[in-house]
Amino acid sequence: MPVHLRVLILEDNPADTELFVHELRRGGFEPEWQRVETEEAYRSALNPTLDIILSDYRLPQFDGLHALQILRASGFDIPSILVSGTIGEDAAVECIKQGAADYLLKDRLGRLGPAVKNALEQKRLRDEQRHAAEVLRESEERYRDLVQHSHDLICIHDLTGNILSANPAATRITGYAENELLGMNLQDILASEFRDRFAGYLAEIQATGSASGLMFVDTKHGERRIWEYNNTLRSQGLAVPVVRGTASDITERKRAEMTLHETASQLRAVLNSIAITIFATDINGIFTLSEGKGLEQVGLKPGENVGTSALELYGAMPFVERTGKTITGEEIIRRALAGEIVTALNELHGVHFENHIGPLRDTNGRVAGIVGVAADITARKQAEEQLRRRLVELEALHTISAALRTAQTLGEALPILLDETLAALETDAGAIWLYHPDSGELRAAVERDWFRQLGKTPMKPGVGIAGTVFAGGQSYLTAEFRGDPLARASTREQVPAGWGGACLPIRTGATPVGVMFVSMPTARPITPEQLKLLESLTEMGGAALHRMRLHEETVRQLSQLQALHDIDLAISGSMDLRVTLSILLEHVTARLGVDCAAVLLLDPYTQTLTYADGRGFRTRQAQTARIRVGEDFAGRAVLERRMVRATDAATVQASSHFATLWQQEGLAAYYGVPLIAKGQVKGVLEVFHRAPLDPDPPWLEFLDTLAGQAAIAVDNSQLFEGLQRSNLNLSLAYDATIEGWSRALDLRDKETEGHTQRVTTLTLHLARAMGFSDSELVQVRRGALLHDIGKMGVPDNILLKPGPLSEPEWELMRKHPVYAYEMLAPIAYLQPALDIPYCHHEKWDGTGYPRGLKGEQIPLVARIFAVVDVWDALCSDRPYRQGWPEAKVIAHIRAQAGQHFDPRAVEAFLAEIGKG
Repeated sequence: MPVHLRVLILEDNPADTELFVHELRRGGFEPEWQRVETEEAYRSALNPTLDIILSDYRLPQFDGLHALQILRASGFDIPSILVSGTIGEDAAVECIKQGAADYLLKDRLGRLGPAVKNALEQKRLRDEQRHAAEVLRESEERYRDLVQHSHDLICIHDLTGNILSANPAATRITGYAENELLGMNLQDILASEFRDRFAGYLAEIQATGSASGLMFVDTKHGERRIWEYNNTLRSQGLAVPVVRGTASDITERKRAEMTLHETASQLRAVLNSIAITIFATDINGIFTLSEGKGLEQVGLKPGENVGTSALELYGAMPFVERTGKTITGEEIIRRALAGEIVTALNELHGVHFENHIGPLRDTNGRVAGIVGVAADITARKQAEEQLRRRLVELEALHTISAALRTAQTLGEALPILLDETLAALETDAGAIWLYHPDSGELRAAVERDWFRQLGKTPMKPGVGIAGTVFAGGQSYLTAEFRGDPLARASTREQVPAGWGGACLPIRTGATPVGVMFVSMPTARPITPEQLKLLESLTEMGGAALHRMRLHEETVRQLSQLQALHDIDLAISGSMDLRVTLSILLEHVTARLGVDCAAVLLLDPYTQTLTYADGRGFRTRQAQTARIRVGEDFAGRAVLERRMVRATDAATVQASSHFATLWQQEGLAAYYGVPLIAKGQVKGVLEVFHRAPLDPDPPWLEFLDTLAGQAAIAVDNSQLFEGLQRSNLNLSLAYDATIEGWSRALDLRDKETEGHTQRVTTLTLHLARAMGFSDSELVQVRRGALLHDIGKMGVPDNILLKPGPLSEPEWELMRKHPVYAYEMLAPIAYLQPALDIPYCHHEKWDGTGYPRGLKGEQIPLVARIFAVVDVWDALCSDRPYRQGWPEAKVIAHIRAQAGQHFDPRAVEAFLAEIGKG
């Protein structure tokens, strides 16, 4: 069957191509062929699926040698045979060097079939060689990977023990680096007691070809390790025989075996010393073995009951299984003989035993009797009971600790502490009282069950049960609260009969902060263990309360600092007193927790306080306040320079205004603080609340601080208003002076009377149209009014001369901008307005005076003014000429754009003139 062959033919003669195909078919191939004759077509046709290439040596624009070079550069392994009419020997050799499989002459095409077969065979051999090399490479990589990643030591040494190579595990196991190992002898790392055996190890290797066993080695860091080695002599194919071996570090395994052996010995010793009984019976239940120290605890001796029936000793004895079910010894024996292992507990003469009883089987697996182990667990039972009680206590402590961690405030923490404590003692009645330093009293904070029936009367330290415990710092137990001699007579009737309990101090460190009551029925008194638990819980509660008070104080201080910071920002960032007072009052009501607040300002001339701003009022009554100094609460705060308070309706009746406000707003508390800045009273900060207030010292201090901030705000605002008023008066004086100078110039030069006001008005209009700001327009106006101020330095005989000026006179006249600069520059107030007086005679093309500035070197305002100045001068009548018509002036100004005037200024001016 013909062999399919993919052929690329590089030939320019179609007839020769047909001959190639014919010879291939005659040689046993079925060719699938493509003919190309140019380099470009040849490059496009090259692909790795081709089986062979037939190439003519000479082509019109190409040759076979070049084709071989292209094939070689492509990297494709495709056999190529050169076919040519004539080819020299040198050319043929060069083609073979370039990779040709063969070459043929066209008059000997009969060799084409065999040549192709030979080329294909060579290609097959090359493929097999490549495949074999790849397999070998992969095998070597796998072996190398195995060696590199092995957990066991793998090394090669010569017949004297010198280490020739080692894997990474060797460096990890020995502690030596690879370069250190390669310079060492295996004997160097052996433990000293094993070095004298090394010569025997080498002899065994050479005699038998292998050696295995255990060796002790010392690592680089001095650690003793145990190796299990298996080494083999390798000589085949090697010039010098070597030993290749592996070693596993079995140190930990050996240590574990030693530990296990020691543990077994210890276990035997323990079993012989503890109270444990081991017994066995035959199939009839007759004891065959009975020994163990545990027998002595029940009045028996080892071996004494051998021959006794198990039923006689255990038959009627009650046992308890782990499930809680009670069974007899007879049932245990029956179930064990049936093949079941039974675990049960029993008590004998006050001793608790744990029994494990099961079938005793012979070598054939048949039940031959029963075997059992009875261990004395009395101590364990006692420990379990103690542990159970301790777990109950720890669970209560953990539950309360976890619950208290979630609480953020005293209001959240106290109910948690009380409720969890009552739950731990399985009762419902209790209370927590806290001490208030500001009033020196104990007050109920949280109450449960019958404690809610007691009155809310505060208690002084040392009075009653709570006061006595608080003052003494010791826990107090009572069989019944109602009849206790320390109980207050006023509350005895509210206490139900039959309830006793404990009262314990709550401390933060060594300082008492309150007390806790826990009440239980008299039939279930509090045990010493429960009292210890209660003391632990109150100690934990005291620590939590201390933490929360610190947290609340920190949060309050941070809140106050933030409020003061916000108020400071308002004072420094705004001179509007209304804005500042609004922010201040917002913080007063929020941070102090009051319903309303107001600021009254003092008029020093009328000595009257009037409403400035307020927050939280429901009516407008507060806004109508007009209070003279010394009257009402606010007036007294100003006169006495101290805080004034009112906490009941009776104290407010002296002032009809305040009484009306108190009634309409439903108030219950008032505080007024004078606003004092730099020793002067500026007003009063008032705070109101619709419920009773009992503020602590930090609250009052913060109120006083806020009043100080308010005083600063009022003082700053009043100072700023005075400064603004002074600045305005000064500015008006300056402007009046400038206008006076301008009118003086007009009066001196009758010809230009009114000119200054006209050019000033028109310049301002044009500057505004060109985008000047309001602040810039102020300086534009001043500069325009003073544009000819320099003429004050020009003599009258030149300034008022009716005829033309001579050149020296013109020289003097052209100095008037310099005179203006010299007159105005020393005045800091007028320096921003200097551009027009100094530069309005400069020209765009640089021909102006006094400095010959050019283009944008001239200040923009001076360029604008130059156009307006010429416009007004040409449009106005003068003694020596009539004013020009507007059209002529416009034409002149347009003609001077780019020479005398800034073209942009001219364009803007003409646009404004066009608007009328």
